[in-house]
Order: sequence, then C-alpha cells, then structure tokens
Amino acid sequence: MGTGGKILVVDDNNDLRIVVSTMLSRLGYEVSSADSGENGLGIFLKNKFDIVLSDYEMPGMDGVAFACSIKKSSLEHGSLS
Repeated sequence: MGTGGKILVVDDNNDLRIVVSTMLSRLGYEVSSADSGENGLGIFLKNKFDIVLSDYEMPGMDGVAFACSIKKSSLEHGSLS
C-alpha cells in the first residue's frame, strides 16, 4: 500500500488520466487530477503535493512549461530545497 501521500496527475488524455488516478488511489494515495497544464497549475497553487505526474505534450501549457511554473512557484514559497 502507498504511504497516503498526495499526488497531482496532469494529462489532457482523459482515459489515461482516469486510469493512472484510479490506480494510485487504489494504492492508497490521495489523488487530484487536471486536464491541462493551466488547470493543473491552479490546483497546485491551492494545495500541497508530494508528487506531480504530468504529460509532456499537451495543448496550451505543455509539460515543460507546467514544470517550470510549479518549480518557480515552489521556490517563491520556499517549498523546494
């Protein structure tokens, strides 16, 4: 079983996002999900996550831009070492 950590899953592919989220939930993790980098960033900014899983290629804000945005936000708020 998982440690009960919080995971954010960001993917524009609805079926894949649901499968990954369901699998992680069944393993005992608290999972939030988003269908785009923009929506994922909004969720990330309002919550604390242990792990973020993101698709690389998404319309709008792609995975790299999303990762850079959450890193910048985390550094500004002292969340990353």
